[in-house]
Amino acid sequence: MKILKTKVARHLQAALLLCAITILFAGCRNHNIVKTRLTDKEGAVLVMEFDKKAGTATFVFEGDTILLTQDTMASGIRYSNAQYVYLEWQGHCTLCKDSLVVFDIE
Repeated sequence: MKILKTKVARHLQAALLLCAITILFAGCRNHNIVKTRLTDKEGAVLVMEFDKKAGTATFVFEGDTILLTQDTMASGIRYSNAQYVYLEWQGHCTLCKDSLVVFDIE
């Protein structure tokens, strides 16, 4: 009986250790990366990944991978490169390519 209690105690210790490790790793998750996706009325999908610490964003739209850098704004957010501009203000999201709107959602 004593051997059985010892084995149970060891299993409980191992289970507690495993739970503690799981909680530790969950707390180490990178909170600077935000991933989301939007779908407009026509069904076009814009997949977005923002790196808040680096001030960059990676978008995937119509098969193109778009790398953008964050611009300073007084209100809303803006990311851009030489070809694309992404604006978000009060829930209205717009992606422009060469000054033409290619994705728009409110």
